[in-house]
Amino acid sequence: YVDVTGADRTITVEVRGSDSGRTTSPVVVWSHGGSTGKTSTARVGDEWGRAMNQVDFVFVAIAHPGRSDASRRALCEALEVAACGEFKYLLWDRLRDAQVVFDWLEQAVVDGDLFVDLDRLVYGGHSAGATAVMVMAGLDSPYATGVPMPTDDRPAAFLAASPPGAEENGFDAASVAALERPMLLLTGDGDTTGGTVGSDRLALFDLVDSDNVMLLSTDSAHVGHTTFDLNTQPCLRVGGTQAECRETARALAQGAQSFLRAALSAAGLDAALLARQAGDRLPDHMTLQ
Repeated sequence: YVDVTGADRTITVEVRGSDSGRTTSPVVVWSHGGSTGKTSTARVGDEWGRAMNQVDFVFVAIAHPGRSDASRRALCEALEVAACGEFKYLLWDRLRDAQVVFDWLEQAVVDGDLFVDLDRLVYGGHSAGATAVMVMAGLDSPYATGVPMPTDDRPAAFLAASPPGAEENGFDAASVAALERPMLLLTGDGDTTGGTVGSDRLALFDLVDSDNVMLLSTDSAHVGHTTFDLNTQPCLRVGGTQAECRETARALAQGAQSFLRAALSAAGLDAALLARQAGDRLPDHMTLQ
């Protein structure tokens, strides 16, 4: 597509899961984490895709490419950003890329190339992708340096795995005041990366004042940042057993599946229903709020 600079921007998208002609399949569009871009969808939301496919969601993985220095300068010029070195261009690009994918899905449905229910469209992501998810849903971003970030009314629900930290990013109650659409945050005490610690990610949820926004968290000592991308390796590396690590990933996935079932249904959200559908019981180290 032609981006705001007037240049062509190419993104790679992979559609995963059942698409057998039914028009009732909900769809999850997924943005990856990381501070650099990707040109391949390999390993973009792989485990989340499998988890969503298990409950008949179509999963759309986006590889968000990076930019050259010249392209970054052109973007800042187009958006009239003076402090270009501070501008989070990757966040801008993730949001615009996702909107273009939403447009593409709409056209694919009209053309009969895909059979999905876009009234049950979910936008999800991990880490930096989770930040994009929350900003699209209305989080007041401190990364914009005066530039309004893209928002979109089309997603019916959101998944934010490893959301941004509250204190690190200067969030307060006003920052999250617009978060009123169905959203599940997934994080925990061990969700630490760079300058953000797990407790700071958990603190972001404490600022939210909406019954539609829920948190699935774990205080297990055997989790890491990519645990919330459903990767069991961090858990194993710090001494977790195979059984515990798989149980944690399973509970996170089933919690998200159940949240989306409830959020996309006419009945709306019901915390007790979510807890029951997440399994016979959540593991002792996990909490749904």
